[in-house]
Amino acid sequence: MVVGFREYNHINIRGKTMKGDYGSMAWVNDEKGKEYVCTVDPQHLNEKKLENLSEQEKKTCEDVNQIIGTERW
Repeated sequence: MVVGFREYNHINIRGKTMKGDYGSMAWVNDEKGKEYVCTVDPQHLNEKKLENLSEQEKKTCEDVNQIIGTERW
């Protein structure tokens, strides 16, 4: 059950504005292992699987490779 998104600060990542702050983001993987960063409700902060997020949360996800490139930092 999604309680609803709280008001967040905004983060600008490579020209794209995401709602949230780093404390409201989860780093998740899809079934193929592709990594995403998503703004999530508090109950999903420790989530690791994209499929377990709500549809609203999935809409906030960004492909990590598009943000930081293919090399890990």
